[in-house]
Amino acid sequence: MNLKRFIGATVVLVVFLYFYEWLIHGVLLMNTYNETPNLWRPMQQMQSMMSLSLLFRVLMGGWFTYIFTKFHKDGGVENGLRFGCYLGIFAGIMAASTFMWLPISAKLAWAWFINNIVQFVAGGAIIGSIYRK
Repeated sequence: MNLKRFIGATVVLVVFLYFYEWLIHGVLLMNTYNETPNLWRPMQQMQSMMSLSLLFRVLMGGWFTYIFTKFHKDGGVENGLRFGCYLGIFAGIMAASTFMWLPISAKLAWAWFINNIVQFVAGGAIIGSIYRK
């Protein structure tokens, strides 16, 4: 494994994840979340956990990059897109399945499903473009 590229790819992925999730959850889906305020922590409480949120993004980005380097030693955008698609569908199914336990709308469950696919495919493309032979 090329440690310099691994760290670089992880950092770029973490920055992407952080801003992408802010756009999706903090802007685009905010009205949908506001329909069920009893399910979510108050905004002030969520904002107080931003360092924890960043830690989880770093862990997710590092793990995503690590797994990619193990399965696709040659790297490349095409491999990144494929890898991201596989993980995105898996993560999307996991996220959308919370519909069974939380009183959220089907619209939100579908949004989470699609969001995960897009996020992971884009993340895979990022990793693949940085971590290549």
